[in-house]
Amino acid sequence: MRNAHETKSTRLKSMNADVIAYERELVRRPALAPENGGTGEHDKAAYIITTLKKEALTFRDYPVKDARVPKGYRPNFCFIRPGIDTTRTFWIIAHMDVVPEGDRSLWKSDPFKLRVKKDTLIGRGVLDNNFAIVAGMLFLKTIARDTTPPPVNAGVFFFADEEVGSRYGIEGVLKRYKNVFGRNDIVYVPDMGSPDGAMMEVAEKSMVWMTMTVRGKQAHGSLPNHGRNAHRAAAYLVTAMDAMRAAKFGERDAMFDHPFTSVEPTRVKNNVTNINTIPGEQVISFDCRLLPQHSIASFMKAVTAVQRSVAKKFGITITRTIQQQHSSLPPLPVDSTALTLMRGAVKDVFSKKMQVYGVGGGTCAYFLRERGINAVVCGKGKETAHAPNESVAIRDITDYSKLFLNALKRLS
Repeated sequence: MRNAHETKSTRLKSMNADVIAYERELVRRPALAPENGGTGEHDKAAYIITTLKKEALTFRDYPVKDARVPKGYRPNFCFIRPGIDTTRTFWIIAHMDVVPEGDRSLWKSDPFKLRVKKDTLIGRGVLDNNFAIVAGMLFLKTIARDTTPPPVNAGVFFFADEEVGSRYGIEGVLKRYKNVFGRNDIVYVPDMGSPDGAMMEVAEKSMVWMTMTVRGKQAHGSLPNHGRNAHRAAAYLVTAMDAMRAAKFGERDAMFDHPFTSVEPTRVKNNVTNINTIPGEQVISFDCRLLPQHSIASFMKAVTAVQRSVAKKFGITITRTIQQQHSSLPPLPVDSTALTLMRGAVKDVFSKKMQVYGVGGGTCAYFLRERGINAVVCGKGKETAHAPNESVAIRDITDYSKLFLNALKRLS
């Protein structure tokens, strides 16, 4: 028993060391989209490819053209271990891009230099989505070195561009390449989860990202009667949007982690640089997540009514542009293969009962579900994505790698 225990302990130490090594190299390679001031995911992709090409795995490449980045394309690729049954594939989906660090003064260390604090790793992207990348790399390393092939093909797909809409990531790949995924494939997207890892996301809200441009008339701060304050009108617009949401879209749905439709003002463009000028233009963006019972069409009709009302009240104009929108899809069937496998694996690995829920956040799973492929979103740990001092526990990553290996073996 002592030798068996030592072997298990040695294996765990090796996995922990791999997690730290992988995360260190991934964090130091910021993968920011052009929209966020970056040049894409190439450096990060090159590291992943170089590391995994050392293993006995099949590599497939799916670049998507993007003239805005130096190499002219965004990297999307996968590594696969062929299985006994080659007609379907057990997939783990990861995205390589990250969001900007935000206000650096809120970070206790360099966001792009990994900080190790006991079992916790800190840095931009360690959770979102290096959690999936590293768990997937551990998964691939294990199955590649197993002398017995997996029961079905098993692979990890690494995508670009998830944080700003997936046009050059999974959406772009699915539009440009045929037969990348099969209808009977089993797909997991470790991009959201719960502290105990037992919650499986099976439904997503509709999503609308839009930007409102409020145009008034610029004037001196001491002469408000000579201008029309776009800032004041925009502030009123925010409160009017809140009132509209509460009055027309206020239902509650307990299936979702935030059980209501949300209309959140987010990004604001700088207007004037000095205090004593009344701004003639204010640009503000809204992130809107709608419960499935509300259509995007009905929501946008209500938004238009708010625009017109506020414009009339302040004597200004309001125009809008849509950056992204997706309609919600029906929840995954509870008897789908992906959920059935995970139900048993969660019980084995975590000694927990699997639960299902819905989220407001969009993931790569949406584009697969849209095509009839049952993709399950999952994960383990505290939710620190997009926050300063983003963190992840080493154990959470190794646990999820073990969870995927357990689920895969259930297909035998």
